[in-house]
Amino acid sequence: MSYVVLSKTRCLPCRQMHKMIQHLELDWPIKWHHDDPSFFDKLGIVSVPTLIKEVRPNEYSIRAVGMPEIKNYIINMNTNEDEEE
Repeated sequence: MSYVVLSKTRCLPCRQMHKMIQHLELDWPIKWHHDDPSFFDKLGIVSVPTLIKEVRPNEYSIRAVGMPEIKNYIINMNTNEDEEE
């Protein structure tokens, strides 16, 4: 299952998030609000950046919202434990 970063084009924290993803060489796709606003609505996303994880095909779980929470999630990420969820 994979992580996805939800983002908007004019969001400064989102830009910082993109740089951090590149720096850490994380293979996390970015889903843009302007490309699929109904996806954001379906998940109830009102704040970006937001990190979500696909737990089953087309079923997502919100893992972290905002730069501080996402940074903390990455720092504390334990892939073995995370895969068991």
